[in-house]
Amino acid sequence: MKKKILAALLAATMALSLAACGGESSETKEKSKPKEKEYIDEEQISDVFTDPEKYKGKYVKLNAQIFNGPDTEDGIAAYQAYYDIVNYSKDFIFGLEDSSFAVNDYVAIDGEITDTFEGENLMGGTITCPVIKADSVTKLTYIEAVAPTTKELVSSVSAEQNGLAVSVDKVEFSDIETRVYMTVTNSGTENASFGRYDIRIIQDGKQIQQDTNSTSPYDGGYEELGYDVTPGASTSGILVFPVIDQAKDFQVVVPNVYSDDYNLKFTDFSLDIKVQ
Repeated sequence: MKKKILAALLAATMALSLAACGGESSETKEKSKPKEKEYIDEEQISDVFTDPEKYKGKYVKLNAQIFNGPDTEDGIAAYQAYYDIVNYSKDFIFGLEDSSFAVNDYVAIDGEITDTFEGENLMGGTITCPVIKADSVTKLTYIEAVAPTTKELVSSVSAEQNGLAVSVDKVEFSDIETRVYMTVTNSGTENASFGRYDIRIIQDGKQIQQDTNSTSPYDGGYEELGYDVTPGASTSGILVFPVIDQAKDFQVVVPNVYSDDYNLKFTDFSLDIKVQ
């Protein structure tokens, strides 16, 4: 199967190289001018995976995650990647003269759809996917590839009780999630704890819990907020919530706060976040 993948990419590369060759006549020079790139619309990208031949010769820009490769031959490195990163689907093959990328890398690809690959999977079933000759490939972070920030709030909202300070440092909105960056600092003399998994958002009178089904914290390697803070220390992390209204103010509530000094009493922290 690897040989077939490389053969498809090498054939595409050779075809493009031959198309660029020619004599010295003005007519030949005119014909050998690089063709203008015709990019497909973002809304059409999903269709490429059902009918690659329809889009052959057109260009595409997409984000993906590599799951196989590189396999190299004659200076060409071939990779297999998922376009639908969250669901590990809509796979395709891309190639270029760069073998520095690795499995699990998130990448932005700009290239030409040159062919349709047909082969067999491990179960003996037939698989069909697009082949892309990449003009450029750029490494991305998980957030850039999967959940790009559409709006960012840099916040300095904080509250303090009995030497325990809670702050919301930043909020990032995206099309699939809301990320709340928080820091908890203990300036007291005893251990303090809080309900890390009970932290919630209140918006328009509606209580919004953290998205416990999200795979972003694991897949994206998000920093994890601790739930226990020793004296003189702090903990920071990213909490993931469902998509909320970017145009409306909200509160972040931190409940169930306790200290090893049972004489200290806490109420729930409530931090008001202004979006304007």
